[in-house]
Amino acid sequence: MKKGNRCKRMAEKLAAFLTGLCFLFLWNTSALSQEPKKEEKHEHKEGEKHGLKSVDRPIYAGVDIPGSEDFHPGDTHGGVAWKDAKDVILLYLRAPGGYASKPARAQEAAKELNEMFLIGHAPDFEVVHEKGETSIVVEPESEHPHHVVTVTRGDVLGYQYRAPGGKYNDAAATSGLRLKEANEINAEMVAKWWAANLEDQIAMFLGSEEAHHTKGTFAGETYESLYKKARSQFPSGEIELEQWIQVINALTPEEKRQLKMVGQFIPEDFGGAHEAEAHEKH
Repeated sequence: MKKGNRCKRMAEKLAAFLTGLCFLFLWNTSALSQEPKKEEKHEHKEGEKHGLKSVDRPIYAGVDIPGSEDFHPGDTHGGVAWKDAKDVILLYLRAPGGYASKPARAQEAAKELNEMFLIGHAPDFEVVHEKGETSIVVEPESEHPHHVVTVTRGDVLGYQYRAPGGKYNDAAATSGLRLKEANEINAEMVAKWWAANLEDQIAMFLGSEEAHHTKGTFAGETYESLYKKARSQFPSGEIELEQWIQVINALTPEEKRQLKMVGQFIPEDFGGAHEAEAHEKH
C-alpha cells in the first residue's frame, strides 16, 4: 500500500473518531443541562388556567341589587355576579367606595376579575392590609398586581346591620342560619369571607371541584347541595361552565334565594381553621 493512501485512510479514521467524540460530548452536555431540570417560571398564555378551564370571554358582570323595601326603599346596592347566572353573587357591595354609585363600583370589580382570567392568572386571592385599608389582591408582589376590591366602612356596616344584633336584622329571613353576630364583623372578616367565596365558586364553576374554604358553614352546605345537583345531571368528567349555568338557572326560587344569601351574610362557623386558610399579607 502506498504511503499516501495509508496516510489518507488514517486521516479519515481520525476525522470519524473526532466527529463521534464531538457528538458524544455534545450529547452528554445536553443531557447534563437537563439533569436536574432547572425549574422555570411558566409564562401563561391568554386564556390558560392552572387546572381550570380556559376563559376567552367576560364571565363576570356588575349587577344592581335592590335595597330592602322595609329599611331602604329605592336604594340600590352593587353586586358582582356570574354574567349568565346572576343569582350567584360573588361580592355584595353596600357602599360606593369612591365610585359614582354602588353598581359602578361593582362593574369595576367585575372588570378586574374578567381581565385577570382573560390573561390567565391563577385565582389566588390575598387579603392585603395597606395604608389602613383592607383589600383583596391577586399577586400583590408582582409587577402588575390585580386589585379586585377594597372593603369600605359602608361594606362592614352593611354586614353588621343585617347580622343578628344588627340594626336592620330580619330574624324571619335569616331563621335557621348560623350567622356571625354584628359585633364580630370587621373589614378583615368581610375580606376573608369574600376571598373564600371567590375561590370556592371559581373552583366549582371553572374547576369542577367541591367547595373547600366555606365547608362547614351554611354557604358550604349550599354549595355542596348545588354540586350534588350538578353531578346528578353530569356524573362524570368536567362540568362545563355552560352546564353549571343550566343547573343554576333551573333552580327553584327558594334555592336561588339560598345562593343569594351566601353573598349577603357571614356564617357563624367561618373562622378558626377556615380563617387560617385565607391568604393574608401585611
